[in-house]
Amino acid sequence: MDIYLKELALEQRLVGILLIIIGLCSGCTSQQLYATGQSYQRNQCLHLTDPGDHDRCLGNAEASYDEYKRKASGVRGNEAISYE
Repeated sequence: MDIYLKELALEQRLVGILLIIIGLCSGCTSQQLYATGQSYQRNQCLHLTDPGDHDRCLGNAEASYDEYKRKASGVRGNEAISYE
């Protein structure tokens, strides 16, 4: 199941990049793009059968935009945001 979560994370990043590009072209705000990405992530969580993975996934999908911005602004250099 761990491999599936890594593939899901990669897929979410790619979708996120695509949403950002579309948003920049259409004039969406970053908060609107974040909400769209979170909706997509919640939908993907529904496909997980393991209750623990499902709950973690939904927990990450429920993070507010302000919480996301705080985590993102804390990233320096090669550090990465942990979604686990």
